[in-house]
Amino acid sequence: MGALRPGDSVFRVKTTAPFAYELVQIKDFTVEVLPAGSSLYSVHLVDGLQYYHANGYLVSANYPQMTEWRLQQNFSKLSARERAFLLNHVNEIIPLLQHAIGPFITAPLLRALHQIERS
Repeated sequence: MGALRPGDSVFRVKTTAPFAYELVQIKDFTVEVLPAGSSLYSVHLVDGLQYYHANGYLVSANYPQMTEWRLQQNFSKLSARERAFLLNHVNEIIPLLQHAIGPFITAPLLRALHQIERS
């Protein structure tokens, strides 16, 4: 987690029929300062999967239901044996989770599992 940097990759909508993303590497950033008093809006939907896009880029997915913090909290409820089992089999289930939830799930899932093991 953390700030995006040149060299990181983000998802951009490639096609809408069928819907697909492409991975795009960040080369650089441009900055625009909004005039004082400008409004900035975001959308928060309550039901269903939540994917937020800006100019065709995936900027947020499934927040707040699927956060790394929430994964860590829930994995901590598992016994050490259950967590070890999950860690030993996570690579087998990641493709299924990516298909069902989205490709963004891999990194936070792995960080959450490994964070629990370090604590």
